[in-house]
Amino acid sequence: MSLVRNNNKEKNKIIPRGSDIKPKKEFSIDELENNNEETTAHRQIFEYIPAVTSIKVDTKIRDKVNTLSLIGYGENQKEVIENALDSVIN
Repeated sequence: MSLVRNNNKEKNKIIPRGSDIKPKKEFSIDELENNNEETTAHRQIFEYIPAVTSIKVDTKIRDKVNTLSLIGYGENQKEVIENALDSVIN
């Protein structure tokens, strides 16, 4: 039974937590709503520019894509994947 008992004598030891963390500037919900209206007017339009990249896939998936391109679902593997993604998304 002595193994079950906790003989820790330092039960009331206080752990130092440091100083309280407070924001530099506090705001209200009204200020936040007004700020959102101002930022929507100044928001820039994001333009997506695709970049060349590579994707690591298993040999099994690569062989399926290659087979679909040989059958004629696309002129190359890129078109096969693009057609497959378009059909899933639509």
